Amino acid sequence: MKKQLRFLTMLIVLLSAATVYGQMSILLVNDNNNTPTRISVIQAALANNGYSYTDYDPSAQGGSPTYSYMSNFDLVIWYTGNDGVSLYFWDGTDSDNQAIKDYIDNGGMFWLQGLDFLYDRYGQAPDTFTAGDFVYDYLGIQEYHAQSHSDDGATG
Repeated sequence: MKKQLRFLTMLIVLLSAATVYGQMSILLVNDNNNTPTRISVIQAALANNGYSYTDYDPSAQGGSPTYSYMSNFDLVIWYTGNDGVSLYFWDGTDSDNQAIKDYIDNGGMFWLQGLDFLYDRYGQAPDTFTAGDFVYDYLGIQEYHAQSHSDDGATG
């Protein structure tokens, strides 16, 4: 519950700051095929604060949103939940998603939220990342210490 409250607070602060510039267009990517209903917390936070958004389900669409599609939005919130396999965040092939890189490179605001997106591509922790790695350059992650449940002593 504490993590959800922290997440919702961060989301509200980000979206509140955006109101200075007018209504923000938001793409909400639900890349959590394992438990697709969990995105309802984010949807409720957006709706309760007066933000409209467009849902995108990569599993139902058969792939990630393209750069040209994402470029229509000021903010892309990409939710992977606790799904740790075959995420479209990794283009469904455990490789860098060029559309995400292009979106960020061209000034798009991008928020990734989830637990096992690193596990999907890199497997069990630990791992380190350096300049030139997508995870380092675009997400600011240098070290992957533990997976959410499997290799952290089952504490989640």
